[in-house]
Order: sequence, then C-alpha cells, then structure tokens
Amino acid sequence: MILSTEQIKCIAKGVAYWEDGPEGGLIPHRFCSAQEDVYRPDEVRFLRTCATSGIRLECRTDASALEISGRAFKGSAKDWVSLDLHVDGFLVGHFESKLAESDHFRFCQMLPQGEKTVTLYLPCMTGVEILEMGLPDATVVDTISHKERILFMGDSITQGYNSHYPSITYPAQIAAHYNADYMNQAIGGEVFHPEILTPLDWKPTMAIIAYGTNDWALKDRERLTQDAGDFLERFHALYPELPTVVLTPIWRADALTRREDDFRHTETDSILQEIAARYPNMKTISGQKLFPKIQELFEDLKLHPGELGFTIYTKRILAALDEMHFA
Repeated sequence: MILSTEQIKCIAKGVAYWEDGPEGGLIPHRFCSAQEDVYRPDEVRFLRTCATSGIRLECRTDASALEISGRAFKGSAKDWVSLDLHVDGFLVGHFESKLAESDHFRFCQMLPQGEKTVTLYLPCMTGVEILEMGLPDATVVDTISHKERILFMGDSITQGYNSHYPSITYPAQIAAHYNADYMNQAIGGEVFHPEILTPLDWKPTMAIIAYGTNDWALKDRERLTQDAGDFLERFHALYPELPTVVLTPIWRADALTRREDDFRHTETDSILQEIAARYPNMKTISGQKLFPKIQELFEDLKLHPGELGFTIYTKRILAALDEMHFA
C-alpha cells in the first residue's frame, strides 16, 4: 500500500502545518506560520525552524515492511539525515546519510508479523520533503491518539543537537515514557524570546520550557532576568492553567571560562526559580542536578549531549517529574 498525502497527514505527529514541496511531496513544519514569520528576518534561526525535530509518522498496522523516500534539506549546521524506526516502542531500524553526499534518501525496514504500532522519527537536524511512503501488504493503517500532549520549547539541546538518533533526544524519550504525543518547538541558539509565543491549533496538556544557557552566554544578569520574566509572563497568559515545567540550564564544560565577569552559570537556577514561582501552574527542575560534570557525555565535549548524555539526562528528568507528581 502506498499512502496518499491525506493518509500521511493523518498519521503524522508533531506537525503545526504542511507545505507542498517542490518535488511534489509533503514538507511538515513544527512551527506555525506566524512563528516562522518572527524568525524569518534571522536567516540562521529561520533555517533551524525547518528541521523536522520531533515529527513522527505513527500508526497501527499489519504491514510487512515500511518504506519511505524523501528529499532532505538543511535545518541546522549539521548535515546528517537520520531516521529511527520503532515497533511497539522498541528501536528496530536506523538510517543515516549525509547531505553532502546526496539530498535524497530511501529507507526500507521489514516488520514483524501481525498488528503492531509503528513509529518513524524524522530527522532532528535537517528538514524533509516526504516523497513517498509505503506499507506493503497492509490491510490496516489506523491512526493513534494520545491522551497526553507535551509542548517542548527550548534551545539546541531540546531540538536534539547533537544526537544522531532522533528518538534518543530527551523530548522523544520523555514523550515515549508517558505514551504522549509531543511537539518540539526548539531551535539551536535560541534564548527567551517572547515574540514567538502565539496560540497554536495543537493543544498541549503539559509544557516543558528549557532556555537559559544561551541567555547566560550572551546577556548580562539584568537582561536575562527581564527576558525570562517577559517570556514566562506571556506564556502564562496564553496557558494560564497548563502544567508547565521550567528546566534550568544543565552544566556546561565552559561554565567557568565563558564569561569574564561575576555572573555565574549556576545563578540561572535561582533567577528562573524565582520567576516561575510567580505562577501556580509552573514548577522548576534544576538542570545543574541533572547532568554529570563529565565532558565525554557531550558529543562536542562542551555543551550538546550525545546519545548516552541524553539518556542519563532523560532518566534524571523523569525521576524529578515523578518526585513532584507533575506528569
């Protein structure tokens, strides 16, 4: 069975809207057009909105295989195109290529017999135009609904830098743990940026907000406090009763050398905790307690977790969420 464009749209998760691609396929977007308009004047950040981080194709099917072909395009400074395939929650297939070698890809994976839940994670570092998707021998292709829907907003770590496996980013792992749908609205280099906040057609039941490390690297204490306050105030106005977790920045290897003044990276904890405490629906989890001070857990040895780093980070976030009975 070759899926129609409408069938692809029906089984897609984490999509704000669709665009018709130049080669006749479908391009999924994880930011709505109003948000993209805010980013558009900044060429670098707008490029990162094009990455398909957090977008999945998910269905219940009895197909004997999954096949997909597409065109990839830049969505970050990284050029790897990676896909993960899960069956009933287990990773069974991984595809990876490089844009420098080809901007077209084709992935095929045999599937076990019988009905199963199939989830294909699209790349978190590049954009994708889906040209064709097939489920050979399928007599059933059912959409899957989730009671919980988590909105993630943040910077490069939340987008998924620098994981080669899109299903091992911490948003993907958290959503899988809670059997939740999720939308990833994070981009590399982002800071507290109130202007991007706008009502979405996709309605979350929970939010996780994780900015601050770039704010600390680029701003003074007063400006960070002001921008974080403005963002969380506006977010609360949009979602006054939405359970919201503010993740403060994790340890970074250049925390003692990045700045020459007395504004310490650890101060972001107390600043964000104080702001979030103004709102009864917001709670804070300290990132300083979530990530070991081990450079080798960063893919770049400084800031961005690799797969093992993301797994440790996720485990500790989940423990903190369970402790506060928040999810």
